[in-house]
Amino acid sequence: MRELKKYPNRRLYDLDSSQYVTTDDVRRAILGGESIRVTETTEGRDITRNVLLQILTEQEQESHEAILTNRVIEQMIRLYSQRHGHFVSSYIEQSMLLFIEHQDLYQERMQAMADQPR
Repeated sequence: MRELKKYPNRRLYDLDSSQYVTTDDVRRAILGGESIRVTETTEGRDITRNVLLQILTEQEQESHEAILTNRVIEQMIRLYSQRHGHFVSSYIEQSMLLFIEHQDLYQERMQAMADQPR
């Protein structure tokens, strides 16, 4: 897990590489399979979720196709006022893992079909 500190000047510092990094650097690390943990330097609070949400927002602003539509975000906001939060977060996490597993399986099967002699 890559450990990062966020300073009051809003800069991120990577403790592993001993250098300042951008949210784009963090995004690339995540795309490479790394997990992160971000803490504030002033109070030591874990702000990982805030940084991850910021990266999602930046990706959508860069014209990437929106994964979380307005309707989904509205429903998520409504769920915060109900008592289903833990159930919903577990459901979403398991759904994403299942989707990735099926996507990997699909790609493997397509590759196997492409590799077969005609």
